[in-house]
Order: sequence, then structure tokens, then C-alpha cells
Amino acid sequence: EALAAQARRIEEKADKIAIEARNEIARFDADASIELLVNRAEQAIDELEQAAFISSLVPDAIAPDLLGPLAALCAAAVEGAEAAATGAACAADVPEGHNIDAEDALAAVERLIEAEHKADAAERAVTKTVLGGDFDLKSGLSVLELARAVERSTEELAGFVHLLRPRVVAYLST
Repeated sequence: EALAAQARRIEEKADKIAIEARNEIARFDADASIELLVNRAEQAIDELEQAAFISSLVPDAIAPDLLGPLAALCAAAVEGAEAAATGAACAADVPEGHNIDAEDALAAVERLIEAEHKADAAERAVTKTVLGGDFDLKSGLSVLELARAVERSTEELAGFVHLLRPRVVAYLST
């Protein structure tokens, strides 16, 4: 429950940051795609907070054959979050003419897309294991819901970098 409570606090803080960002976007009449980036990042955080909540409900003893694909899924989500953060940080310096940052941002985009594909495969492996196994209802359902929430976070992060990539490429072509 401590993880879920901490995740809730982080998600609430992220909501406040997103509201402030949207206000600044409106105040400066910034490109609408920036708000879309904020929305995707906020949704990814929401999904991770949901995953933390669900993890607090998962039974203590999870069947060992579920742990492997679940761990792979979580590792892919971490990899994706790191790539998204790196991509955003590098992309922020691209308008200042730092081409190496553009290259780093585009490399982060590729890493996140790879991580999202890994997450898809791992989520399917969890689903296949649960539906093909003989698990009690609470274990099966909670692990499925946890896997779905984590995978949805990677989908949101992938959407984030799909919005980020054209902005970086546009700066490179000017």
C-alpha cells in the first residue's frame, strides 16, 4: 500500500505540473502539439499510478510462471520511461541548434518504440499464461489488470515520442 500511496502523490503532483504547463501553453499561445505532449505524459503517469494501485491488491504469492513475463513488462516500462525522459530533455535543447541533442532525441525515440514492442510482447505473454493456466480468480485477474495498466503506460509513452519526433525533425530541417 505504501507504493500505491507514493504513486498517488506523484500522480497528483504530475497533475498540478500538467495544469501549470497547459496554462503556460495558453498564455504564450504555444503550438498545440506541446499540449498534446503534456497530455500523453500525464496519461502515462496516470496508468503507472493505476498499476501501483493494482499491485497493492495482487496476492502476496504470485505463481512463478507469471513473474517472468510480468517482470519483463515492468522492465520494458522502465526502459520506455527512461527513453521518454531522455528524448524530452534532448529535444528541449534542439531549438538552440544542438544537433547532437537532436540525434540523441531521435535515438531515444527509437529506444522507446523498441521498449513499447517489448511491453506488448510481455503483456501478451502474461495474458497467455493467465488464460492458459489454472490460477485462482483474484491472482489471475489482478495480474492481468496490472499487466494491462503497465502496457497502457508504454502505449502513452509511445504516443508521446511519436509527437516528439516530428518536432525534432522539423527543427533539423530549418
